[in-house]
Amino acid sequence: MIGKTISHFTILEKLGEGGMGIVYKAKDTKLDRFVALKFLPHFLTANETEKARFLQEAKAASAINHANVCVIYDLQEHESQQFIVMEYVDGSTLRDIISNSAPRKLDLRSVMNFAFQIAEALQVAHEQGIMHRDVKSENIMVNTKNQIKVMDFGLAKLKDSLKLTKTTSTLGTVAYMSPEMIQGQGVDARSDIFSFGVVLYEMLTGQLPFSGDFEAAMIFSILNEEPDPIHKFRPDLSSEFLHLLNRALEKEPENRYQSMKDLLIDLKRVNRDQSKSDNQPGLVTKSKSIASLGNLQKRKFVLFLSIGFSAIIAILMIVIFMIQPASSPPPITTLLTSYIGSETYPAISYDGKKFAFTWAGEKQDNEDIYIKLIGEEGLQHLTTEPEWEYCATWSNDGNSIIFIRGGEAPGIYRKSLLGGRETQLYSFNSPIFYADMIPKFSPDGQSIAFARYYSYGIRELFVVHLKNHYLQQLTFDKKEINDLAWTPDGHNIIFSSDRGGIAQLWRIRSKGGQPELLDIGGYNARSLSISRNDQRLVYEMGDEKQNIWRANIRDIDSGVIKPYRFISSSKSDCFPVYSPDGEKIAFMSNRTGIREIYTCNSDGTELIQITSLSAHSGVPKWSPSGEFLIFESRLEGNSDIMIVDALGRIPPRKLTNHPSDDRMPSWSADGQYVYFSSNRSGNYQIHKIPIRGGEAVQITTQSGFCGYESSNGKKFYYKKYMDITGPIYEINFENGEDTIAINDVCFSTVNWILNAEGIYYVSRNEKNDQVLKLFRFMTNEIEQLGELEEPFALSDVSDDFKYILFFLNEGYSSDIYLVDFYQ
Repeated sequence: MIGKTISHFTILEKLGEGGMGIVYKAKDTKLDRFVALKFLPHFLTANETEKARFLQEAKAASAINHANVCVIYDLQEHESQQFIVMEYVDGSTLRDIISNSAPRKLDLRSVMNFAFQIAEALQVAHEQGIMHRDVKSENIMVNTKNQIKVMDFGLAKLKDSLKLTKTTSTLGTVAYMSPEMIQGQGVDARSDIFSFGVVLYEMLTGQLPFSGDFEAAMIFSILNEEPDPIHKFRPDLSSEFLHLLNRALEKEPENRYQSMKDLLIDLKRVNRDQSKSDNQPGLVTKSKSIASLGNLQKRKFVLFLSIGFSAIIAILMIVIFMIQPASSPPPITTLLTSYIGSETYPAISYDGKKFAFTWAGEKQDNEDIYIKLIGEEGLQHLTTEPEWEYCATWSNDGNSIIFIRGGEAPGIYRKSLLGGRETQLYSFNSPIFYADMIPKFSPDGQSIAFARYYSYGIRELFVVHLKNHYLQQLTFDKKEINDLAWTPDGHNIIFSSDRGGIAQLWRIRSKGGQPELLDIGGYNARSLSISRNDQRLVYEMGDEKQNIWRANIRDIDSGVIKPYRFISSSKSDCFPVYSPDGEKIAFMSNRTGIREIYTCNSDGTELIQITSLSAHSGVPKWSPSGEFLIFESRLEGNSDIMIVDALGRIPPRKLTNHPSDDRMPSWSADGQYVYFSSNRSGNYQIHKIPIRGGEAVQITTQSGFCGYESSNGKKFYYKKYMDITGPIYEINFENGEDTIAINDVCFSTVNWILNAEGIYYVSRNEKNDQVLKLFRFMTNEIEQLGELEEPFALSDVSDDFKYILFFLNEGYSSDIYLVDFYQ
């Protein structure tokens, strides 16, 4: 492989090899940077399970955005061999640093510095439902700036995802494994906390807390023995530090720190107080205290026996055992579909034995209704019309499917599973976009639950009681609701919502109460359905994928613009914009599960998350000075305009605080004002507000959604709301005239940008091909720059007029999962 060029990567050297991949250092010839390429080993390429585990690594790692986690740039395939393109870390493993410091130990300041970074990386992962499961010093890199990079999420487990790990194999390095992992029990974030404790002990002492000459001996040590007292190696540690380490290494998960967040709080407190500590030699080691406690308990028990209480104790134990409720088995999550494309809108039959869903088929040419028996191969292709069919539900007798069809004859239809012609039950006169949605009858037929649309990203859950027409609102927090289902007893409603930051499953009492997050459903769980016996639930889990592309405007081939993928992840990255000096790019991404604002260098390196609002945020714009970013955010449900320091040092603050939706911000040329579109007057209009606070002033009268001030501050250009193919308008601030500036098809409301040279916009030519055009201010003429072969969304042009940034919707992919023994 050395010296070989794959795609635009030249292989330079082999960096290492593990059970899940071979890693090479490579040169990215397009972006002129070093990267690391991780290939699935050749002997595993034919194994679909191993490929799936490899993909899970990429998905897990790319979902985490943190300075101390190795960045995943892309996932590609070469000659049927998949590989991950990741950040190249110039440095050493933590294991090597510890070894090289022997016989001296790492100084306490270095230990604390490394510990903070590792803990913060794991905390971010855990908060996204991702456990690493292979935390060890070999998987932690330290770069030349002493920055930690947690590597190798090859064993990472996305919460409630398909269980790909082989139950017959012992994974991870045994010395760092938690007792529950060794014993094959279920693991969660607390297992990573134990492994972190092992790494912390190793950094402090230069050796591992548990020892053994072979694997069985090591396992015995972890399960039964206690580490050597750490004060024997580090008498400089405070008793609080020793307590922290002991708690992290507790053998029972319930006795450990329950979250990395709690551990971090104690770690910071210990670091603050360490200099004040009296340097006591430490606590009595756990092995001695447990042994002493055991002896004491034995003596007490003998005493009880001697005075004749054993019979009473035995009777009490029997009574307690008899009245203690039996524990329910945990729900089991199973992948039901993993076909090409997306499987959506699952509906489980009332007996829980089969389910209906929408799929575009092997050819991905038409979305139809399919039926599948759970646990068996094969599909029944129920509908075959060329229109889109979706939202299937089962008839009461279980012999027919009722569904919605779009196309030329939209409506509600019914078709028997036994064959025959379908029947149209209801005809739609026109498409409905915004209304009361997802109506679901209660099991007794006396109530209907539904989601009421308020604005983009905001739906509330309601129940209407048919007997007295009483309308009851159940949710009040201005979040999205994707789907809902009644539990068979009618006492609860399960619904999908992003109120926790990402789409997950929630439960609320049908008579009212607080929503409760369920520990089933996993990441981005959307459409759902429950069997009538209350034992099975199916749900759809998927992601929309958008990537940022870049094109060299001076390198147009035969009239065609050739963008290349520039910034990508397994999630959506979009709306990129250059900083005024061209050194940075800001963009929005949901790689942490919800849309936040990020920046990176102009070559795509040094990714930094600027906002952590846990609220949909996007459409960033740099201030003329490059010091600030403005963006829209749904921090309180409705959209407000916010401003943040471009380095992320100061928390964001609101510029607008109105119950309306304030969107699509842009700067005035002097940086003193911010323009935005708001529906506060009833329909969307452009408003202007001082950057230092004050009242917003409306500047458009007909309509306005997206606009920019000219570089000289004398004019304002804008598009009207929902005017997809309409012209671009111009307001002359000197005389107040509002006229058409570009009377051409400007495709999409936001698919255009303005700079000192002119207005770049996406249009259509006479062949209806998508083309990029430039309206030059100097000549007042329109110039066609080139065709676009994909439906790229224009986002920005560099100030040197060399590069164009686009983003491209590269599809939505989803699968259907089953939760068994649902309670």
